[in-house]
Amino acid sequence: MSRNIVDDNRSKAVIYCRVAANNDLNTEANEIVVANQQAICREYADNKGYQIASIFNDFASGLTLERDGMKNLIDVIKRHEVSAVIVKDFDRIARSMTEMERFNGLCQKHDVNILSALHDTSYDDYFSSLFT
Repeated sequence: MSRNIVDDNRSKAVIYCRVAANNDLNTEANEIVVANQQAICREYADNKGYQIASIFNDFASGLTLERDGMKNLIDVIKRHEVSAVIVKDFDRIARSMTEMERFNGLCQKHDVNILSALHDTSYDDYFSSLFT
C-alpha cells in the first residue's frame, strides 16, 4: 500500500513499515502496530527535514524481500524518486542478513540512505559501529 504526499523542496524519503503476519493478532492490532511505526518514522522525517514521498506497508514475514510493499519500494528506489528510506528499525526491512545486504546494495547503487528512527542513524553507520 502506498500513499503519495504533496511535494516541497526538502529531500524526499519513503517510509517503510512491516509487521509480521501473526495469526495471534487480529487485523486491527496489526494496523495499530503499523500506525505506531508510521508515527515514529514521520516524527523522525520531520526532525531531519525529509519530505515523505510515499509510505509502504507490509503484513508479512521479513525472511525475504518478496513482499508487495517492498517490491513497490524497490521500484521507487530504482526510479531515483527518493534519497532515503526511513524505517523504525532496520529489521523491518529484513530479518535475514543476506536479504538486508541485498537491499542495502540496491540502495547504495541508487544513492539511497537507509535510516532507522529508533537508532537515529544510517544502516551503513550503524553496521560499521558494530565493528569498532
